[in-house]
Amino acid sequence: MSSSSVRRRSVQVGIATAVVSAVAVWGMPAAYAAAPDAPSQLVALTESTAPYVTAKVVAPSGSGKVTAKFYAGTYAANGDNDLADGKEVTVDSGEVARLKLPDMRIGTQFTWQVKACVDDDCSDLSPLQTTRVSPMTGAGERPGATRLQFSTGDSTAAQVDVGSGNLLVNASGLTLPGVSGDVGLGAAYNSAAIGTDATSAKSPLGYGWRLTPYEVELKERGDGSVTYYGQGGITGLFVKSGSGFTTPGGFKADLKKNNDGTYTLTDHGSQSKQTFTSAGKLTKITDRNDNATTLSWNGDLPDTIVTTRGTKTQRTAVYASANGRVTTLTQTASDGKKRSVTYTVDAAGDLVSIKDTLGRTTSFTYTGHKMTSVTNPGGGVTRFEIGAIGATKITQENKAAGSPGDSVTRLSYADPDKTVMASPNTDQTKTVTAVPHTTYELTDNNSARVAKATDAEGRERSKTYTANFDTASSTDGSGASAGTTTNTFGANDGESLTKSQGADGSTFSAAYGNTAAGSKFSPSESTDGQSNKSAYSYNGAGNLASSSNAEAAEAKVDYNDDGTVKTSTDPGNSTDTSYTYDGDKQLTKVDPAGGSLKSQSYTYDAWGRLAVATDGRGLTTTTTYDDADRVTKVDYSDSTPDVSYTYDAFGRTKTRTDGTGTVTYGYDDLGAMTSRTATSGGGTLAYSYDKNGNRLSTTDARGTTQYKYDQADKLTQAITDAPSTKTKIGFSYDDRGRRTDTYYGTNDAKTIFKARVHQDYDKSGRISRVWADQGPATDTTRQFDATYCRSLGSTSSCSTEKADNTDLIQWSKDNLSGKTTKYTYDKANRLTKVATDGGGKTYTYTYDARGNRKSSSDGSADQSLAFDAANQITSDGYTYDAQGNQTKTAKLSTLTYDGANRMTGAKTAKGTSNYTYAGEDATELVSQTSDEGEKTDYVYGAPDQYGMPVIEQVTLKEGTAYIDHDPTTGQPLSLRTTNEYEAYYIVDGIGNPVQFINQSTVQSTIYDYDPYGTVQTTKETGTAGTQNPYRFVGGTYDKTTGYVKFGQRWYDPTTGRFTTQDKLSFFANPARGNRYAYAGSDPANAADPTGQDYYDCAFAGLVFVGAAGTAVLSSGGTALFGGAAAVGAGGQSYRACPKEAKEGPGRKNSLKAAITPIWKIL
Repeated sequence: MSSSSVRRRSVQVGIATAVVSAVAVWGMPAAYAAAPDAPSQLVALTESTAPYVTAKVVAPSGSGKVTAKFYAGTYAANGDNDLADGKEVTVDSGEVARLKLPDMRIGTQFTWQVKACVDDDCSDLSPLQTTRVSPMTGAGERPGATRLQFSTGDSTAAQVDVGSGNLLVNASGLTLPGVSGDVGLGAAYNSAAIGTDATSAKSPLGYGWRLTPYEVELKERGDGSVTYYGQGGITGLFVKSGSGFTTPGGFKADLKKNNDGTYTLTDHGSQSKQTFTSAGKLTKITDRNDNATTLSWNGDLPDTIVTTRGTKTQRTAVYASANGRVTTLTQTASDGKKRSVTYTVDAAGDLVSIKDTLGRTTSFTYTGHKMTSVTNPGGGVTRFEIGAIGATKITQENKAAGSPGDSVTRLSYADPDKTVMASPNTDQTKTVTAVPHTTYELTDNNSARVAKATDAEGRERSKTYTANFDTASSTDGSGASAGTTTNTFGANDGESLTKSQGADGSTFSAAYGNTAAGSKFSPSESTDGQSNKSAYSYNGAGNLASSSNAEAAEAKVDYNDDGTVKTSTDPGNSTDTSYTYDGDKQLTKVDPAGGSLKSQSYTYDAWGRLAVATDGRGLTTTTTYDDADRVTKVDYSDSTPDVSYTYDAFGRTKTRTDGTGTVTYGYDDLGAMTSRTATSGGGTLAYSYDKNGNRLSTTDARGTTQYKYDQADKLTQAITDAPSTKTKIGFSYDDRGRRTDTYYGTNDAKTIFKARVHQDYDKSGRISRVWADQGPATDTTRQFDATYCRSLGSTSSCSTEKADNTDLIQWSKDNLSGKTTKYTYDKANRLTKVATDGGGKTYTYTYDARGNRKSSSDGSADQSLAFDAANQITSDGYTYDAQGNQTKTAKLSTLTYDGANRMTGAKTAKGTSNYTYAGEDATELVSQTSDEGEKTDYVYGAPDQYGMPVIEQVTLKEGTAYIDHDPTTGQPLSLRTTNEYEAYYIVDGIGNPVQFINQSTVQSTIYDYDPYGTVQTTKETGTAGTQNPYRFVGGTYDKTTGYVKFGQRWYDPTTGRFTTQDKLSFFANPARGNRYAYAGSDPANAADPTGQDYYDCAFAGLVFVGAAGTAVLSSGGTALFGGAAAVGAGGQSYRACPKEAKEGPGRKNSLKAAITPIWKIL
């Protein structure tokens, strides 16, 4: 029946009823007068892509069953009831009948009517209702959604949901300290809210804006269902079901209506509880340990919010309002000083400006309440055009000198089943579909998630989802080369990940055997790709209490009642590390487990930020901040030079000054670093970019290196330019965007080359073979060829059976010599044996329960070490200071450290070497000098994919060498020696530079390493080997000590451990609890490029969070799937598994470091 016929029928039925009623008065049977009344309380629940229509129906007798017949159709159906044509729902008289309609796209308009029937007697049809699927369904950071992210300033950020078209702008305000996590106070704007009747359409901050977290609220619907408006505008419909509610997909939480009319929403994983008034106002957020953040209201306006850590004033924020609008947000320090964020809402009801705690202003403009621009404090402008469906154009103005001009990203929603995106590098005079573009094909269920993404080069990725929008499967590529990872969510009604199988078959699984409410959603057991099991236990509140691996090594944590860590115990230890807090729940003291370590203490400033840290040696580090919580100065109590920072109007680090001088940074209007000048040497390094943020050039004193990219932003060519020669380096990729070939000294067609490196991959994307040819192309010589196999079975060929695949390298083969090397691991996945046949060496290792390498042997030399409870070596010749820094080894008689715990001196039998650093840690080693007059100076440039600045120049007595790096990953490509000779890096499948082939097609250098990285130079001619700073897994090599520097720390390959403790401390984790251990004692499969938490290629992207029981699956690469990704982000990994790039230079993230509970960052 068509919609028009339904409407016509409603008139006819109405007339017929009137006639029958009249006749009944004159004695017709009473049954004709018993038709139910027309349904009442008509409610459409539209905050779901599968909306509900509801109505209350009553039988004439007041009891019994009543059938509601629903008619519904979309506007696009031309009058047909394509959604429901008399669909029946039977309920008890006086109850609400609910019909769930088919899935529809966000914003779809539809009409509906309903009539009530008892047996064959029906009421009139209800009046025709017209509504639409609420655009708020596409608002906020929806689980499983794909978002394009745009930087708009240091306190604002924008993102566009490619499925829903929603523009989300987040603006930060103040951050209050908390025990289980700090609470960020700010605001969020959703374009989807404009024109809706949602409570978020107009708020105390104006149209489209929501205060976070204040305006997390509930709206009770007429049928008893509840709409939830969450953080950042994310919206979900909790449908009334009996005495409870049905949780919407993606919301892993339970909503309960309490007897007093209030509501409680409990998150399954974190066990955080949100409490709401009967009117839906949020009043309390309680964590699993009963720490409560409270919110008070003045009518409909926010009043105060009080968090859980710090003094009463530090953890309290006060809102002031006028004329129904919030005007200020104020925090008071313990010394009475105040800082505020000011909001200005104009007469039209739009938020037009935010003034931050530094007095800087961010301004906004609108048309019809739809945001049209954001102007940050530095004057940078981002403009938005928003159409009927969503954001169609994002223009980031770039007026900086030397910039390529404005960056314009365009989106088209012309096809309802897909979104098309054209990057800023495309021709703006042509339509989106007429230029190279990325196509996002949406899922069939109208949830506005991406099912398949095809980039401008035709490379595909696809995904399927669970009912909670977790990833059920992800496929990279298409056809025979495609690799698919599948995930099973088989516990807790499909919420908890129980199995993940990689494209090659390796499986990681988890079991959930806990029945207590606090730990039900946390794994009780996990099994890795090698079939090794780990077990987890929890305390009553659900905090992770212990973790034990397959070797029965157990790490334990005990907690105070408020959830702060009381003690931690490493495997095999009889002594604990204990933690002391003041009355404001701030960590004040740490008493280590033993060894040379002495107590460390901490004090805080008036805002609750870490002010003074006293280490075990009694040395202090004092940190000073500005009103935006940015670090301005770090002062050391010894002779270590202070470090200070200044910031530009955009909020970016402008200068860093320390004992080596001043580093000055320049940027374009989009925040890309355009220059770096260090007074310590090296001159000015300059960088340029295209409109999509790809680096186009790097300029140093030698000349300019230029870069070219394909239409999907993959690097295709690097052209080095020096006074004597210009060299082209070409790159090729497979249909999954993985780099397969690097051609050194090539031409545009790559038909000639001086050296070529080729990489093959397994279906999981891990490197399976690397070979390198020495040119020329017409007469190549194979110089390196290695195969890597992660499958069990024969070494004659690598099994492709999924059942044989593991996460770890099982064997490798030198295809030139024919020799095979087998790798053996214990049940904790620690490397225990590496054996090469054909007369090669066999290395064996043993470990204690905490991962200390007790013994090692290469068949000719043995090493045996003993350790104390603090994981320090106690064997003869080894000593440590009270902070845990190694001060003496069997070969080094003295090692000295400064107040920042950096090695500043190393004394050997030949003399002493001294080390000088820039900044606050050992990341930037600026110079090294020796008693013999040897000196090495380093100049640093832009950061690599791990956030570590690359070495651009190395100066020794021979002169200065220049290094060209991949601009997307930081991998070294070539080294230009002092005599202007170019040498090309050959890197193996584990990440080690193993050879140089120079521009004369000569193999000039060969490096060989033992499994833990002790370098053995078997061939070195010319200056490339001498001037090359990189060795084991790309770390900086020190010839004096034999150490390798990874980011912030020095590593000793002879003992397989770092010489100082990691600043990060991991509790209840046998693999990561040892703060000296390198890469979890598995150097064949893991690396530690930052000197902090190691990165394990075997488990890249798959994370089980013990305390929360949740799983995160990374999409990797470009902005194709899942979460927010920068437009144009991507690149090839230096190792087989890329890690997400971090912030650039300086202290952009100093706020996080300042307010994180210190026990998390020891």
